[in-house]
Amino acid sequence: MPTSRVKAVQECPERMLFSFLPTERSIHWEVFGVTLMLLLISALPAVAQPGGGSAKGNPPKPAWRWSVDERLAKRFDPESMKARAEARAARLNDLQKRFPAPADDLFADALKNQQNVNTIEGETNPELFMTFELFDDLLCMGFPPYGMNQQESRRLIEERAVVLGFGQDLWERLERAAAPFLKLQRREEQLARKGLLPSRPADDTKWSPEELHWCRERARAIAAAKAEFGEEPFLRLLYAGVTPGFSITYVFDPGRADRLRYVEGGCQ
Repeated sequence: MPTSRVKAVQECPERMLFSFLPTERSIHWEVFGVTLMLLLISALPAVAQPGGGSAKGNPPKPAWRWSVDERLAKRFDPESMKARAEARAARLNDLQKRFPAPADDLFADALKNQQNVNTIEGETNPELFMTFELFDDLLCMGFPPYGMNQQESRRLIEERAVVLGFGQDLWERLERAAAPFLKLQRREEQLARKGLLPSRPADDTKWSPEELHWCRERARAIAAAKAEFGEEPFLRLLYAGVTPGFSITYVFDPGRADRLRYVEGGCQ
């Protein structure tokens, strides 16, 4: 994995951690906690496993054309989860052999604790991501937190966006479409700097007014981006331009599919 991508991935979860949404907090804390480990894993060879094809050899359905129901069905299908877990375990074991860690090393402990851990990687299963997950990462790459250097992170997206038919005005148009949501993110960054973010409720099933506002504002930003670029071109950008090098890791729980569906629907 290129150094610039490593740097960008390390920066992006920092902004994501500011999100109020319960369904995302657990995901992004997991990403932040094992960022280095996942970056090393991503650098190892991966076998492409495009989803959506049939046993008769029909071409797979493009990732951007999957429905929410199809994404969730495969993402939480027991056999699919098992196959991804086994592939992840094999790559972690390979990583451990290549880079032996001390007995008290954080990543050594992470290698041992595999139960209920689910990882989705963009190179192998781009169709399993929710649109809002990729949109978060696109904004993070284009508008990094704390005014960090955006040149390198943007370049990674721009190289793919050009192939997909996007012009040099990509970021200007995206910033215009997502302006209210970006303003909300920057305000949250300021609160985080001052240590003034509201505490998270112990019950993840309850949604505060701030959480709902964040979720709905992002849904409006996604809708505005689709209107600006065209729905299919924008979804192609997310599922073909953002997914390479992107992964999320989280601890599975039975209610996660319903929460993801709720968030994907704009918390309506």
